[in-house]
Formats: sequence, structure tokens, C-alpha cells
Amino acid sequence: MKPMVAFLFVALLSLPAAAEEPDLTGTWVGVSGVKRTTGGDDVMIGDSSTLVITIASQNGAVLSGSYSWEHPETMQDMHDGEKVTHRSEETFVGVIHHDGKTITLADHPDTSYLSGALIDANTMELVIVESGPYAIAGRMTVARQ
Repeated sequence: MKPMVAFLFVALLSLPAAAEEPDLTGTWVGVSGVKRTTGGDDVMIGDSSTLVITIASQNGAVLSGSYSWEHPETMQDMHDGEKVTHRSEETFVGVIHHDGKTITLADHPDTSYLSGALIDANTMELVIVESGPYAIAGRMTVARQ
């Protein structure tokens, strides 16, 4: 029995420790990127379209906040299921993964997921996907302000 306990103790000590979670609170602004809509429109982040992410609350690995976006009035395929939308603000909850760099956000009440990683303390790359009849997919770089 004692050899098994010793083995388990050594095995537990050899597990990699979770990285300390970085503080992500604050305002992050889209500086570059692109999103594609189901209608084939490409939205250029930081050029013709804006994105602002506010991480308002963080408790260790979990966080919450909101993001707002605005797209050109000429776009016709950014829907909320009822009408064309050119600007919006949505709330999200999120988590920082054990590596201390990867993050995942889920917005609500919508169905978008954002995932990505910290490039450095003030820069993140995010990928967004939303399924359904008005699906979008994109990649963007955001910088802390």
C-alpha cells in the first residue's frame, strides 16, 4: 500500500501546474481582422468596421463583459433574425484556459463563440463563429486600450 501512495504522490507532483491567470479586465479594441457573412460579405475589422470588447469583471479564470460592434450601412446580410443590424452590443461570459493564454467567450443571448489566445499582455487574437441562418466566421486582433 505504501509504495502505491508514494507513487501517486510523485505522480501528482510531476503534473504541470496551471499557469497564473493574467488580468484581462479593461477595454480591447479591434485593430485588424476579417469576418465573412453567409451572404458572402467580408467585414474588415479596424477599417470599415469597429469592435470594442470590455472585460468588466474577472475572478481568477472566469470573466464577463460586453462587446459592441458597428458595420457599414451598405452591408445587407448582418441579421439578428428579424432585421439587418449595423451596430449592436452583446454580453458574454468567458474562461481563461489552464495555459494562461487561451480564452473562450460565449455571448448571450446570441449563439456566438469567440476563442483565441493572448499574443502578449496587451494583444489578443480571437476567432468568432456563429451558426444558424445568419452565420458568421472571422478572425480579429484586439489591443488593450
